Amino acid sequence: MNIQTLILPALLFASNAQGADSIAGRYAGRVATGRDNETRSIDVTVMQVDRHYKLSGTAGYSTGRSVAPDFDGECKEITKPPYRFDFTDSFGNLGIATVTPIKSGLQFTITMTTVKDSRCLPLYDLTKLKKKNG
Repeated sequence: MNIQTLILPALLFASNAQGADSIAGRYAGRVATGRDNETRSIDVTVMQVDRHYKLSGTAGYSTGRSVAPDFDGECKEITKPPYRFDFTDSFGNLGIATVTPIKSGLQFTITMTTVKDSRCLPLYDLTKLKKKNG
């Protein structure tokens, strides 16, 4: 067996591990709040680990007011969109993050199942996220 016979399948597997339909990447979204040029923002990183997606991110207001939670989640079934992630933030809120691929990036929203700090809730309204380069 020659070295090419061993290496080619490994290279094909590695290149397909994050397929063309993968949502892995860095995304950001900004939405005006209606308060003196203020925006709420969400920055999300989605990683594909084996056959699972993991996400992490931050949310906050451009003015620095109120809360600025960090969050993470895991999607164990990545068969087809929309993808549902178990969601936890740094304020103890729990829920389901729903991520749907759209032409410009991702549509991202959270449905809370346990609310520990309600100040975080407006940050998790439906937001369209654009893929960031790099």
